[in-house]
Amino acid sequence: MPRNLKGIPLEWDPTRIALWTPPSLCKSLLGIHCETEKMYINLSDGVNRDETAIVFKEGFDANFDEIDAPYLSGSTVILSSFSADGKANAINYMPALNTISQVKLNVNAAASGALTLNFSNIATFAGFKVTLQDTYLNTLTDVKANPVYGFSIDRTIASSFGANRFVLLFEGTLPLQINLAAFTAAQQNTGVLLNWATATEQSSTRIEIERSANNTTFTKIGEKAGAGTTTAATVYSFTDTAPLNGLNYYRLKQVYADGTFSYSEIKSVTYTKPGYTPPKITFKLYPNPADHIIHIDVTGIRSKLIIYDLFGRIVKTNSYEIGEQVKMDITALRTGVYFAELKDLSTNRPTDIIIFFKK
Repeated sequence: MPRNLKGIPLEWDPTRIALWTPPSLCKSLLGIHCETEKMYINLSDGVNRDETAIVFKEGFDANFDEIDAPYLSGSTVILSSFSADGKANAINYMPALNTISQVKLNVNAAASGALTLNFSNIATFAGFKVTLQDTYLNTLTDVKANPVYGFSIDRTIASSFGANRFVLLFEGTLPLQINLAAFTAAQQNTGVLLNWATATEQSSTRIEIERSANNTTFTKIGEKAGAGTTTAATVYSFTDTAPLNGLNYYRLKQVYADGTFSYSEIKSVTYTKPGYTPPKITFKLYPNPADHIIHIDVTGIRSKLIIYDLFGRIVKTNSYEIGEQVKMDITALRTGVYFAELKDLSTNRPTDIIIFFKK
């Protein structure tokens, strides 16, 4: 277990924790890559709610296994998703999206009435159409365009609730990756040098170079003309002359003549500007576990603290000056595990994370 992973019992599985850790910190904290597609679904009757999460990643089993979190119980409203072998889960770990065509949901309530399904994090499912099939009403709804779905349950009609009403359908819509023969990124004296090569190209008009500080939001920093249609190998290079100090993420966006596009894999480079001395940063959070109040000590930077729950939702934030020692009231938070992420306000980039327990 890496030394800088704070506040987590040693017996916890880092692969499982990685699924909920902010991606920008996952590699440095856990020593593993954490790229996943995660979908959060909330069911509400306006007063009561239940929620489930579905996580897609290459190598996971579609059938129920020890990494899945089984659905244990519900009361007024009930929501879970099924593994391929029909097991109901609160957190359902599935293989990569390009190997899955559907996931069934279980929706129920103690009484007849109106309910709402709310889907979040759907926008990150690049290259896939996500559709909610309502077999009771015989309708199909594009979840990306309509993330809130209202419906009613009639307890006298069995087909209006339960395990057979709702199915999530997944369909690939765009090619996800450029067919590259090679792609490298490395620090040079003049910046970060990107080299890549294509074995063939089909109707390629241009290749845009994009950079990100957090592996989530990418910005175009340059482009190269595409080779059109060719079966000959083509070699490209591009130098980022103004990289960010620290971690930089790069990807290529190949744009075709009909306006469609595809992305390359992502490469990362840690860039250190000549003569730069990084500030010494300390981040302490205590007590851990905590009940009502947590104390936060930060030195070295002006910072912002962001608290995430296990579903990746932001539940509290606060900003701090250099050397400020403050308290945060967490009385209103539910009992459970939370992630406290520290961001450097001068760069708006994460620097550290502490996992803590709310009693």
